[in-house]
Amino acid sequence: MARGHPRERMSLLTQVRHGIAWTTGARACAQVLDFAVGIALARLLTPEDFGLLEMTVVITGFLALFGELGFGAALIQRQELHEHHASTVFWLNLITGLGLAGVLALGAPWIARFYGDARLMPLSWAISINFLISPLNMVQGAMLHRAMKFRELAIVEVTSVVVSSATAVALALNAMGTWSLVGRSLAGGVTSTIVIWTVSDWRPRYVFSRAALKELLAFSTNLFGFMTINYWARQVDDLLVGKYMGPSQLGIYGRAYATMMLPIKELSNVLGRVLFPAMSRIKEDKPQVKSLYLGWLDIIAFISFPIMALLCASADNLIVTLYGEKWRPVIPVLRIFCVVGAFQSLGTTVGWIYQSQGRTDVMFRWGLVASLLIIASIVFGVWLGSIEAVATSYAVMTVALLSYPQFAIPGRLIGLRPVELVRTVWRTALCALVTAAAVWALGLRLQRLPAGIALGIQLVVGAGLYLVLARVFASSSLHSVRDRLFNDRKNAMAPGA
Repeated sequence: MARGHPRERMSLLTQVRHGIAWTTGARACAQVLDFAVGIALARLLTPEDFGLLEMTVVITGFLALFGELGFGAALIQRQELHEHHASTVFWLNLITGLGLAGVLALGAPWIARFYGDARLMPLSWAISINFLISPLNMVQGAMLHRAMKFRELAIVEVTSVVVSSATAVALALNAMGTWSLVGRSLAGGVTSTIVIWTVSDWRPRYVFSRAALKELLAFSTNLFGFMTINYWARQVDDLLVGKYMGPSQLGIYGRAYATMMLPIKELSNVLGRVLFPAMSRIKEDKPQVKSLYLGWLDIIAFISFPIMALLCASADNLIVTLYGEKWRPVIPVLRIFCVVGAFQSLGTTVGWIYQSQGRTDVMFRWGLVASLLIIASIVFGVWLGSIEAVATSYAVMTVALLSYPQFAIPGRLIGLRPVELVRTVWRTALCALVTAAAVWALGLRLQRLPAGIALGIQLVVGAGLYLVLARVFASSSLHSVRDRLFNDRKNAMAPGA
């Protein structure tokens, strides 16, 4: 799409804004419910209940990668897509899902022996059902994303969360323990499949084309390779903590990481669903891709940095208020992860560059190096013998050693230098750091108050302070949020928007 064609640019930018509105609305509704249910489950269940599921998910999550093989992104990114591409992927995924369900069912005894816990065997058998469900909705989801039909995707997501949340709470109230979490997963998968077949008009045909498969593999093979090594870089900590420290410690470690990642994951998911297809459409216009990317990165930093700052500074009151005293060991681990979270909020976006430019080969090679270093840092932390050490070692590796090449390598694909990224976010980062220091000091003054009241004061004061600082020192970011989210005409006419 040419830079000089304002009508086409306006159309794309309008789709981006509407897509973000629908996706944000859906995620907001889903996450408010999901967060509330998460608090309820944390109070009804024990760290061990969560840890048992995490042990199983380490293995099942890896197998799930083979269920998609990177074809979903390949269908979205491909410029010319025909029916035989989509139908071929559907039937291949269905066959693969059947095979993976069988592999997990047969491997359940091995998983139980590896961790030394027989309770994992029936859990693995139950979770294997997901591999029979997920292939039925992947292609429909990709086609909706490709067409930027985010209203339909929003309906699917919200409905799925409502049903799965109700299932989980009902099971937990009936003292089902870890099975409450398993039921949540299965109910969500079944519901999303039913709804996506209702809202999507695409249906598979009885077509299987080797030629179409070969065309998609050029993109998906490297993406799948990256997803595989990146998965183990992100999950080896759960594997080793569960193996050597037990389900209770894994439950605490996992709760800390999940609490940190919740706002980061949701923010990147919302924007990624919209910006990846948008960047793919204009991939030949590197300056426009770079401008679009930096503009939205500014917004991500403006939102995520203060969230991580407030989360870190108020962690003690937050955890006790939300989850209860039994989860207090989460606090020091969460504070370490918040430092990682600020960087990951930006780092998770580089995949948009690789994939939109069709350079998953570069993505795979960098991911291999980075993942090996991350795994080494986690092994070192486990050797030290505590979940705090694991979190610290991971933080040092990702923040101090890998952050520069993480942006420098994909930046070359669109002419983006790391110094430009720093110029975009440094004022926001400074405002967040000052806010964190002030909120932490305020917390020391409020120690005699109940945790919930102290938390409320910290959050109100922190949010107000950050907005004042941002208004004074990072006003360009405030304007960016306003213009990109609420001002269609200004967006469309901005140079390189």
